[in-house]
Amino acid sequence: MRVGVILDTDVSKKIKLENKKGIASIVGGIFFLVLMTSGFTVYYVALDSQSQMLNAQQIIADLEVNKIREKFTVSVSTDPNDNRLAIQVKNQGNNVVEIVDVWIINKTAISQPAKKYEVKYDDAIIPAGFSGDILANTPLYLGPYEHDIKVVSILGGIVIEKEFVPNTGGGGSGQSTGDLFMDFTSFEFCEPAVNDCTSDSSDWTSAWDGKIDTAYLWRIKIKNMGVEDIIMEQHSALFMLRAQTGGGGNLPRTFFIKADSTGMVEDPGAYADHSKIVPAGGNWVTFYFGVNAAGSTTLETSHFKTGINAVNVLIFGHQDVNDNRSYDDLVVCGCPGDPPYSQNMAFQSLRLL
Repeated sequence: MRVGVILDTDVSKKIKLENKKGIASIVGGIFFLVLMTSGFTVYYVALDSQSQMLNAQQIIADLEVNKIREKFTVSVSTDPNDNRLAIQVKNQGNNVVEIVDVWIINKTAISQPAKKYEVKYDDAIIPAGFSGDILANTPLYLGPYEHDIKVVSILGGIVIEKEFVPNTGGGGSGQSTGDLFMDFTSFEFCEPAVNDCTSDSSDWTSAWDGKIDTAYLWRIKIKNMGVEDIIMEQHSALFMLRAQTGGGGNLPRTFFIKADSTGMVEDPGAYADHSKIVPAGGNWVTFYFGVNAAGSTTLETSHFKTGINAVNVLIFGHQDVNDNRSYDDLVVCGCPGDPPYSQNMAFQSLRLL
């Protein structure tokens, strides 16, 4: 019996020992599997990172090669009638050229900021061997004097051309060193006390022979050939100075800007400061003058004596550099303020009887 008991105890110890060895083998196998998985993961991440780096290098290399192969020329012109800008791009390479931006830098008016214009997609794509006007559907107009025109492709290719616009309004217009032009044939007056002075009335008369001591409304047409809208101030005025035979003159008169026509009789009241905009693009805008002070409603009389008067238009305003069609004061808005704009436009003569 004692021998049997001893045998049973040895067998039990042997079984327990084998169970411990089995558990140790399982734990070791799991640990080895974790190590293998971690190793493969690190290897995969390193391989993927290297692959992405190689792909990025290949993309950069391809872009550089395409940029080197990209070849296009630019020719710039302006329409003599309205100074609308045309940019012809000719693709002399073997791949498609895509133009994304056009920059316009006024080299004469250095205070004006450079302006970037996005090219519409319909005009941006130039196939190999073809040419096209990239501004066909984007009307841009240049003011007078010298400009740099910078054309930028989607690959970063840049071509810069110069364009000089003569300082002339053409077609019966007057201008004096600035972006604004006047049509002197549109200079007219009307007497609200006795006439219907609405905008489409036939009572407006070409301003040549006027009467002294008469309260007139005056109107002229002005267009903006620059690249920025002009926001008008109350102090814009029509200025008359009587000229005397033999030289000299006296009795100056200033007629400040008025509000536009709104009623049956053309006297709608004072002009609200910064409420009138002369948009860039060369479209004619009608201006009315007549009051004796900025913000006034009382019409100024014409002149106290007969004679010939020299007539000028004095423009005061701001350039709408923020393109929001409203005046932005630097102190008030905390944004880039609209810079001031002024211009003295020589006009024509007026005889008062």
